[in-house]
Amino acid sequence: MDSLPENVRVELNAKIKENGFGGYKALSDWLVSQGFEIKKTTVAKYGKAFKDRLERLRDATQQAKFLADEFPDDDGSMNDALLRDYQAKLFTAMQDLQIDAKNLDVNKLGKIIGDLSRASVSQKKFAKEFRADMRARAQAGVENGDWEQEAAEQASRIMGFE
Repeated sequence: MDSLPENVRVELNAKIKENGFGGYKALSDWLVSQGFEIKKTTVAKYGKAFKDRLERLRDATQQAKFLADEFPDDDGSMNDALLRDYQAKLFTAMQDLQIDAKNLDVNKLGKIIGDLSRASVSQKKFAKEFRADMRARAQAGVENGDWEQEAAEQASRIMGFE
């Protein structure tokens, strides 16, 4: 399967999904018609590994969504953890998929990691500015006589704007 060109592998993956992760004899025949002698058992093993990768991705996505929903994150610690997790999973995926580092587009990978890092920094900056704005608004409410000092301090503590 490593010898398949990228465009054939992409089409094979689509066909595997369309066939409900079955019909490997027909897929083997299709590969033969494309000029690749790959046996049904090899296609079936590849299909199983492909399905397993998709399930792991789906599970990871569900876990990330659950964490984001259950544990809102203003200080960026969730993003930091997810970035570290992403990097670890990327390394594991490279090993599992037997991706040769020589064939890896380091520029694209670096851009992805850079984009994630910039997003994390931007999110932290926004959260810091938001907390400062909320503290200022609470203090303005005290100065205008709309709030008592103790209430403003309690609201800031409860909402994490300290």
